[in-house]
Amino acid sequence: MIVERLVAIRTREKCSQDEFARRLGLNPRTYAGYERGERDPSLELLSALHREYKVDPAWLLNGPGDEPVYMDQRIDVGLVARAEDEIRKRLRKVALKLTRQELYDLITAAYQVLRQPNLDHEAEIDAFFADSDDQ
Repeated sequence: MIVERLVAIRTREKCSQDEFARRLGLNPRTYAGYERGERDPSLELLSALHREYKVDPAWLLNGPGDEPVYMDQRIDVGLVARAEDEIRKRLRKVALKLTRQELYDLITAAYQVLRQPNLDHEAEIDAFFADSDDQ
């Protein structure tokens, strides 16, 4: 699904893979690996797509519909990276193996919480992971 979505965004922008990669600030070979499905989308890719084209990272990972979803609101990439790191660390701690899609679903769910306005996001992450430590 992600591969098709990346291709859809790039073709909508009428770019070659190399040109699109350069616009995103990525190595063209690295970007080509994303389109071939050889690499999982990185936070750097999600951030660049949002920064350059306002693509909603949640849509790219697991959102509904085939057409790109755009958003104007700024994303705190550091906060999303922290949530992703915490998720990965805790999965390793309990030796839980998720499929790629299950991991995307989990990161998307965390992202959906983090993008809500008027929340103390740092406190939300701390509380979520404190609760999971107790179980």
